[in-house]
Amino acid sequence: MSEIPLPDPDQDYYLRRMQQIFELHFIDSEHDRHGRLSDLTLGDLYADIEPMPSFEWQKTMPEVLHPYWATYDVALGMRQISTSELILMDNTYLDRIKQRKELIQQFPDLVIGAEPDADTAVKETYSWLTSTYLPSRYPTMFRLTEEGGLPKGIRNLVDGEVYPLEPPESTVQALGYIGSMVDEDLLFMLPSTDGDGYMLSAFVNCFANGPSTKDRMHKKLRDIHGSVPGYPFQLGSLVDRWFHQVKAGRTVKRENWAITDDARMFVPEGHVPFANALKEGSNTGRSLYVRSERQTLRRLQYSKAIVFSLKTYIYPLETIKAAGHGPQLLQAMDGLGRGNAPGMVQYKQLSAWEEQVRAYLKE
Repeated sequence: MSEIPLPDPDQDYYLRRMQQIFELHFIDSEHDRHGRLSDLTLGDLYADIEPMPSFEWQKTMPEVLHPYWATYDVALGMRQISTSELILMDNTYLDRIKQRKELIQQFPDLVIGAEPDADTAVKETYSWLTSTYLPSRYPTMFRLTEEGGLPKGIRNLVDGEVYPLEPPESTVQALGYIGSMVDEDLLFMLPSTDGDGYMLSAFVNCFANGPSTKDRMHKKLRDIHGSVPGYPFQLGSLVDRWFHQVKAGRTVKRENWAITDDARMFVPEGHVPFANALKEGSNTGRSLYVRSERQTLRRLQYSKAIVFSLKTYIYPLETIKAAGHGPQLLQAMDGLGRGNAPGMVQYKQLSAWEEQVRAYLKE
């Protein structure tokens, strides 16, 4: 199996390839064949993906998120980004991908799940990532392969793995391949069966924070986030309305933060921060961490599902201080009780770490 260069974006390669895949896996009626499929254009599929032909992942530092607000209001807090910005790569990629592959192999039932109705959405995502996004955005990391003169697979140039260009029959296997190629956790949201809101229908979530993702399957968003202050009565209806109105191909992102005493990325029993009292005299800068998530939302072009992606960063508190973000974090701590959801003070367990963190950041 040989490697082939990325086709010129002006060619109709991507459209033909995606049409072939859709016809093989997604089209189940003549109406779909002559309706929804004909709406796709090369511009839709290629979108605004900007290739990075000289990208060096080994020299790219991880992004440092600092989503610290002076007043913590429960709001969507989303801003639109380009398709190019959907997936980020950095010098932690290889180590984190190795960990993800190990988790997928050792704990498949915990990190992957799929309902039958998510099959189309998962395979659409797989096809777009392999034949369009990854080889065009990151050509120094992913390259298409050919067999018999035809495109056949995608090679990860970082770890040497080769994956089929077309999605495997098994939805679970497709999710496993996705989770082994990109350092992002993906959750697939589909309209609920009763037409009231959206529910979780599939996921590959290796670095979950909190309860088991498996236990959240087939639950509505408002039920999943029922314990989040302000969500059920303020934010939930806004999210449902946004999900209903967002156009295919549009990508938005938001960020969050939390203080934790657990630096593990994967905790099968679920994260329970501050289960034990913080030790006096401990090195606060290295024993406490800021856990932040870079979250994106995107409606798929064909299946119309919403894909919610998360990239998790865990920073020792000393890193945040060294980067000069200590004053903003102190301000954000004060702001937890000032917004429209004062329950965030308890939700983020402020009393467990506030005194220690304040003293450290003010040193």
